[in-house]
Amino acid sequence: MKNILIPSDFTLQSLDCVEDVVQSFKSERITIVFVHVFIVSSSIVDLMLLSRRRKEYSYISDQFWNECKRLEKEYSERINSIKVECFYGNTVAVFKNYLEGLKIDLIVYPQLYTFKQLCKESCDPAKLIAKSGREVWMLAAKKKPKEVRQFRWVRNMSYQLSLN
Repeated sequence: MKNILIPSDFTLQSLDCVEDVVQSFKSERITIVFVHVFIVSSSIVDLMLLSRRRKEYSYISDQFWNECKRLEKEYSERINSIKVECFYGNTVAVFKNYLEGLKIDLIVYPQLYTFKQLCKESCDPAKLIAKSGREVWMLAAKKKPKEVRQFRWVRNMSYQLSLN
């Protein structure tokens, strides 16, 4: 069984990669862990109450929880479970210990994932992931149904055409 970590902002769009992950592991059962990183406060009171904190879990909508349950049922033959976690810390050593504790084999980083701060304590996981020493798969972006052409202004009134 593979344990896979996926950074998330707990929106429904962050669940779009589950189908691709499941298809990649046809012969193996997987556990998926969606995680958002929060900086640990330096306040003594906050540190003492850290184990009782549930404020961050309030950022997870009922729709997100329900969609996780639906995906578990839909892919029950391949998905052992889908977990939702809040990680508290901003050092590589603590993150490595966290990954070891969860027995994470692989980190999947969706190409379209852009870090969205849920609160002022939110922390971009990209640097921690890059230095984690774990295998990281960049999940290719799916093409949008309609390609929208936009002009992006570059130096001296010239423009460059890009597909988004």
